[in-house]
Amino acid sequence: LHSPVLAEGWNFFFQKLREETILPAKLREMAICVVAVINEASYEFEAHAPLLREAGANDEQLEKIHKVGTAKFEPECFSSIERDVIKLTVQITKDIKVSKVLKDRLLIELDERQLVELIAISSSYNLVSRFLVATDVISEET
Repeated sequence: LHSPVLAEGWNFFFQKLREETILPAKLREMAICVVAVINEASYEFEAHAPLLREAGANDEQLEKIHKVGTAKFEPECFSSIERDVIKLTVQITKDIKVSKVLKDRLLIELDERQLVELIAISSSYNLVSRFLVATDVISEET
């Protein structure tokens, strides 16, 4: 990050998000990958797609995530909770606000801590993607 103080804080905060939250790993990595796709942060997607696969996503789901935020997105291969996680992440990334109806629906399957963690992860990885895009960090595959 070219700034020791930023690097130290960044690493501490994101380590907590990745390693000490109780949100299921698949939902966490799904949110991160959705943010990366919407914000065109290829480096972020390439870093987290393998983690999403390890957490249980299949090839079809990884393929479909590439179309999130477009008319070509087909959510049928995702469970209802996964579709809601995607919707929340899209709302945070594009609109900042999240509908109360969606948050209430998520609270049926997640507890309050998990919902807060999901919102924090989606919001925080928007920071990551925006930083990566602004500093021209791209995937080697791009």
